[in-house]
Amino acid sequence: MVKKGVGGTFASRIFLRPFFSLRHEPLAWFLLVGALLFLIDQWLSGSQDRSRLIEISRGQVQSLQDKWQMQMGRLPTEQELSSLIKDRVREEVLYREAIELGLDREDTIIRRRLAQKMSFLIEDTLTPEEASRTTLAEHFSRQQQKYAIPLLVTFTHIYFSGAGQDTVARAEEALRQIVAGAEPSDLGDPFMLSRSYAARSLDEIARLFGSEFAAVLGSLSPNEIWQGPISSSYGSHLVLVQDRRDPMLPDLEDVLDKVRADYQAEQRRKSNEAIYLELRERYQVTLPGPADS
Repeated sequence: MVKKGVGGTFASRIFLRPFFSLRHEPLAWFLLVGALLFLIDQWLSGSQDRSRLIEISRGQVQSLQDKWQMQMGRLPTEQELSSLIKDRVREEVLYREAIELGLDREDTIIRRRLAQKMSFLIEDTLTPEEASRTTLAEHFSRQQQKYAIPLLVTFTHIYFSGAGQDTVARAEEALRQIVAGAEPSDLGDPFMLSRSYAARSLDEIARLFGSEFAAVLGSLSPNEIWQGPISSSYGSHLVLVQDRRDPMLPDLEDVLDKVRADYQAEQRRKSNEAIYLELRERYQVTLPGPADS
């Protein structure tokens, strides 16, 4: 039977007796503290080593091979693959060291890129539900002007380079020649753009020739008579309006695919904003007060 006393069990007293006998020895305390520091250092070194582990997986190697094949049209050789892996390790080493030094914290480009990747990640998780035809019809009704087909003009022009009254006079003389039976293609100056345009909106025409030219052209009726001269950002023109299609609103069936795509894009935008606002609630933002005058 084991006897018990004030100091605990007999066995515990036997185990601790060397310590109690040396508790007044400075050397014993020095050795004990040294041993503890050694154990702590070994533990920290082990943790540090694990955090320094760079493991290149088979999947990453396959990804390197796939990218090489996509760019070069063939699989990499063993030497080329080894070089790719070395570059990947080099990139990872430098990346981790940069992160440890905090080089990512004040870099605007990195911040924007990470924010962009987070936005893409959020969007990838969103799968808008298939909209019913009733829902698409309501969306179409709300956004009718977006799907309206604008005024479209088909025309041919004769170009006269230069500015001022002399250029206008040349165009007027060419118009008289056309009325007298001259061939229009034989008149005018070379033009850097096209001579004829089919079913172009006034916005498109304005981008090509200027807003003044587009406004006048939009007021002309289609006929077989050359008209002008009309000024543009290039010079003067005689025009033959061959067709004019007034603005119209298409039927839903004619633009159903576009309406569906627009509706889904709108739903994704709303979902993105809702997720952002939910994330935003996790943060407290403080703004600077007005500057002291």
